[in-house]
Amino acid sequence: MWPSMVFRIRHWFSGFPKLSRFPEHERTAVVPVHRRQSAVSPGPRHPRPRVGRKPKQGLRRLVRPVDGVVWVENGRVLVRHPSPGGELATLVIPAAAALTVTLDGQPVQGDVQVRAGQQLEVCTRDEPPKVSYEWRVATDRLSATLVKRVQVGRVWVLVDAPPARRLHLSLCERPLAPPPAEPRLLLAGMMKAGLQGQLDVCALQRLGQAVHDAEAVVIRGRRPHRPLPPRYRLLPEVRRQGRREGWVLLSAGQRFGYQAPAVQGVMGRDVYGQVVLPPPIARAPALGDGVCEQEGELVAARTGRLVWTDRWIQVLPHLDWPQDLTAQDNPLVFDGCVTIRGSLLPGAQVRATGGVTIEGDVCQAEVWAGGPVRIAGRVSRAQVYAGGGTTAYSGFLQHAEEICQQLMKLAEDCRILGESAATRGEDGRLQGRLAYALLAQRYPQLRASLQTVAALLRQPPLTMVAAMRPLALCLQNWLQDEPAGLSAAAVSELAAAVRASANAVSALHAELPVLRATSVTHSTLWSAGWIRLSGTGSLASDLEAAQAVHVRGAVRGGKVVAGRAVVLGELGSAAGSPTEVRVQQAEGWIVVGLRHPNTVLEVAGRYDRTWTAERNVCFAPARGEANGDA
Repeated sequence: MWPSMVFRIRHWFSGFPKLSRFPEHERTAVVPVHRRQSAVSPGPRHPRPRVGRKPKQGLRRLVRPVDGVVWVENGRVLVRHPSPGGELATLVIPAAAALTVTLDGQPVQGDVQVRAGQQLEVCTRDEPPKVSYEWRVATDRLSATLVKRVQVGRVWVLVDAPPARRLHLSLCERPLAPPPAEPRLLLAGMMKAGLQGQLDVCALQRLGQAVHDAEAVVIRGRRPHRPLPPRYRLLPEVRRQGRREGWVLLSAGQRFGYQAPAVQGVMGRDVYGQVVLPPPIARAPALGDGVCEQEGELVAARTGRLVWTDRWIQVLPHLDWPQDLTAQDNPLVFDGCVTIRGSLLPGAQVRATGGVTIEGDVCQAEVWAGGPVRIAGRVSRAQVYAGGGTTAYSGFLQHAEEICQQLMKLAEDCRILGESAATRGEDGRLQGRLAYALLAQRYPQLRASLQTVAALLRQPPLTMVAAMRPLALCLQNWLQDEPAGLSAAAVSELAAAVRASANAVSALHAELPVLRATSVTHSTLWSAGWIRLSGTGSLASDLEAAQAVHVRGAVRGGKVVAGRAVVLGELGSAAGSPTEVRVQQAEGWIVVGLRHPNTVLEVAGRYDRTWTAERNVCFAPARGEANGDA
């Protein structure tokens, strides 16, 4: 019963006439019964026409023809033929020397119509890379450098383009690096050049794989070792004292060094396999009159400050002032080093050829030192000069070297002149006149140098050096209108005096002095080396150093001048007190931790002024550094 009911309901909603569940031959006898009777019984329902059905044969649809297109894909030119009635694609070929296009075996250029099936060939002229090698031997022939020069090649590639009816061919350039060179080829070139020595394989491989210009030291010879004479070494405790205090004060009879054994020289070989002789033996440093050698040990012959250089070892005299220095004790002049156990009171003056140490303050006083200056206290309304004789010392040493060379030639001429005069029986007075004529006519430059040295000896600080007095006495006879006793012995005596004076000045001129203090107020400080303030800083003072100035505290007012560098913790004040900092060398630089307004920085003529506060300022125009954080 239920299947029959479901079957009937399905056909009621579908609109079809009711069907019987009886067999086919019995269905015709069944009369369908509907709830709603209609006059005409509805027939079977026809389906709707499908979308896209073919139009009737009487209508024709218009179709637009398709034109041909051409495009470039992965470096290849592809062409699609047009449909019937369409136009051919056009290929525009530029006139480039690196591009050649052939169509069916014929070169073409400009606007060309292309079809599918044609033989179209595109060729580019690539430039291969060029590599050359060159061996460069150093001047001392102890190393050889291989220079690789690379000319990068070029590859022309077609630029991909989308399909278009009219297409312009375009090329792009790509660099072509050279292939790596095998080390055996480079070694063959080395053997052909006749080079030998220690080979740097890693450098050779890096050079072979380089794709740009490069050079590297590939072969090294064996460098000879200079023979060393018996050397002098400082004792460890003396070396530590010098590092801690800046200089070493010795007492008479104190041991401070020893003699190390000599070192034999070793021959070397250059990159051509030839023997290289070692350089001549170095000269051992000379010992001054303040140093004596006892059984291979160096002992101080007097109390003073130690000066240790490659050319000179000396103990300068030392003066120990046990109390404050006042105006009644003026002037304190000493050829050596001075230590003041107190302070310099108003009106006091200290002049020394060596270093000066002041354990107290300096107030309204003057300090002139040929060496370093160390002040434990403050400096107020004073003038302090460290290394004041540097210019005079360097000028004297330059003239002394020229004088020694000229005196050696003059001594030889005087010897020959004396022997010639003795064979003729001439007296010694005539020999002296002939030697004077020889000095005036053949060596005018020597006489001018002696006059310059004599003028320097009459000026401080050379007047304070006791070792200069024998030279000054000897020059008095040489600079007369007609010097008496001018002979080979006199020339040798003058040469010895010049060498002794030069050695004494070399000891004074051995090191660049350092001026150390804690704070400075309304004073002038000058140093031939460095200036270092470890306390609160400088107030309305002028600081000038030939090398550098380092102030841990603040610099308020005044001027700071240095030759190479300036490092300051703080510059200027919040009230805007005018302060200037200048560095003379073009490669110099200025570093300031805190910079206040109305301060000027100058490096070799380049200025920088600020009206706002800045932090961590580094002003170095030559390095391109000029920055600050406000």
